[in-house]
Amino acid sequence: MIKKNHGPEHPEVAIDLNNLATVLFKLDKKSKAQELLLEALKIQRRCLNPHHPDIATTLDNLGQYYLEIGNMQKGVECLEERIQILIYNDGPNQPQVGLAYSNLGLHYGSMKQPQKQIECYEKVVEIDRALGSEDLAVDLNNLGFAYGDIDVKKAEECHTEAEELCDKNSNKLGQAISYNGLGQVAEKQGDYSAAANYYYLANISVRFYDPDHPLVELALQNKSRVERLLK
Repeated sequence: MIKKNHGPEHPEVAIDLNNLATVLFKLDKKSKAQELLLEALKIQRRCLNPHHPDIATTLDNLGQYYLEIGNMQKGVECLEERIQILIYNDGPNQPQVGLAYSNLGLHYGSMKQPQKQIECYEKVVEIDRALGSEDLAVDLNNLGFAYGDIDVKKAEECHTEAEELCDKNSNKLGQAISYNGLGQVAEKQGDYSAAANYYYLANISVRFYDPDHPLVELALQNKSRVERLLK
């Protein structure tokens, strides 16, 4: 109806195409969904300014499609362009921008691109600090794990700050994750005694949070492993 009333190049047509693509994607008709998303993006690029929020929405949908079918490079390219539109419209220090960078970092991690992942997580931490976000400790730990194979000193700094924040806020799960990260750092530095102690602390902390949490067993396994290296 919209196409009939306004013509095929109207922005409302692109919105309809996006909505239909979402339905088709859920029905596992991914190829057809891609066609509609590409058509929607083509219309929007012709009719709207390059920083219009509707373009960001289509890029997000298209990016998720590419990621779902395993075309990671095209997926992250769409998500990166979406982020730039979000920043243009709302500024860099917004929760939505931080979440977008966090998701992008996760995808770069799965693509084995640690430097790109680090860049994304550094932006997330920067946004957290600007907003006074309660997620700072979580994101510092994510950054620390990303640094793990690149710069163990940076990783140690991130996990240490995260642990201090979690201790201050009585966040036992976050503290356990921080200790686990510090254990990995100590292990990579060859300090197996310190690593075993951090894994012990991780086990103790997570038990306060949930005795049945998977990290309980993981911490015990890590502790046993490094203790064998001490013998």
